[in-house]
Amino acid sequence: MKPNFKFSFFSFIFVFLLLFASNFAIPKVKEKTNFPGIKRGAILDRNYEPIAISAEFYKAYYLVKDRFFGQKLSPSVSKYLPSLLELPKKGLVLLTDKLDLKEVEVLKKEKNVFVESYYVRDILQPCTKFLIGEVVNDFGISGLEKIFNDVLKDGNWIRISLDMKLQKNLCDKFEETKSFSAVVVDLKSGEFLAYLDLPENSYFTQLFPVSDFNLSSEEISSFRWELGEIKPVSENSQIKITPLHILKWFFNKICNNNYDLTILPRTPICQHSTEVSFKFPLSFFSQNKILYLDFKKNKLIMLITEIEKDYKATLSYLKYLAHQIK
Repeated sequence: MKPNFKFSFFSFIFVFLLLFASNFAIPKVKEKTNFPGIKRGAILDRNYEPIAISAEFYKAYYLVKDRFFGQKLSPSVSKYLPSLLELPKKGLVLLTDKLDLKEVEVLKKEKNVFVESYYVRDILQPCTKFLIGEVVNDFGISGLEKIFNDVLKDGNWIRISLDMKLQKNLCDKFEETKSFSAVVVDLKSGEFLAYLDLPENSYFTQLFPVSDFNLSSEEISSFRWELGEIKPVSENSQIKITPLHILKWFFNKICNNNYDLTILPRTPICQHSTEVSFKFPLSFFSQNKILYLDFKKNKLIMLITEIEKDYKATLSYLKYLAHQIK
């Protein structure tokens, strides 16, 4: 029994030292991006088209046992590594974190090479990033990723009300100028069909005096949706609201009821009132910005931008954008 005990003990010490040497070299390995135990669920649009997915990637590591004792590299491995002289004496080093499936199959057959998969959150339409939000270490820290984190982290998908064809149309126009915010609401259901805002200078969260829109402050209520609540603000004896409050007010005037808008699919709730006293399109000027509203094929469209030089030219541009929305 004693010889077996000694053998086991020294085997344990050997393995421990090998692991210690490997761990000691780990700082040379790039930091993990995201290694969830379960693939995070996708976010889909109203037509089940993907908006945010967890794309699978692969990393390969090489275990350097002792570079001074003639450890040779195969051609498959050496193309990822510099000279052995630049490697640590012992330890684990990153070969690459950008493997395709063909490379994975080749490296899996190599000695001292370890391949692992990981997931990176990919937003397929970048201009929706401010709305979809961010994921860090498989945890949603902002936007819809945060609101629905408990569902998504368990691998379940969620479906939202955006129409990505319509969203992409707005995103393409936005890429040309990067100077406007836009929202499109289904007038039957109060669903957001498209939502485009400037993350670094959001027009839809800016405050404007309610009097600039010829509205009574008594008629303005909080704007509530899945991403939270925005209340009217009392400031210097004025009530100030965001364009989203105005959007809700017009929606409810047209519906002759009081509903919240939503980013989730919903059945029709609105019967259009025939007693609406205003006619579309409408435009408002406030704080050097134009807010433009149009009503088209059961869609309520709101556009807002800053006036750069010419009021009429800016208004014409917003009319052009509204005309492009189908």
